[in-house]
Amino acid sequence: MHIIKITPLEGADFHPIQSQSHRNSCWLDGYIAVPEHLVGKAVESSGFCHLVIQDDILVDIEPRSMPEPAPREPTPEEDREGMLVDHEYRLTLLELGVSE
Repeated sequence: MHIIKITPLEGADFHPIQSQSHRNSCWLDGYIAVPEHLVGKAVESSGFCHLVIQDDILVDIEPRSMPEPAPREPTPEEDREGMLVDHEYRLTLLELGVSE
């Protein structure tokens, strides 16, 4: 059985999904049972969706696109490691007598 949180996480527009095979009813407050015919939509959306609920029953799931991760600057360690890899690559080319 799958359940999905009714209200999205704050600021994320994301509904956490949980599943437990031995359950036959919703086991967490604030969650709603996902009918079998909607499980595929719930899993495919990864929780990024709009829930359509009528009379306390989930009747549809409208998927939303997942947000793109924000680009981040490499850490100083990543920068240093990148330079070391590039340096080793160039030294290897020199040792092999290969020019770029």
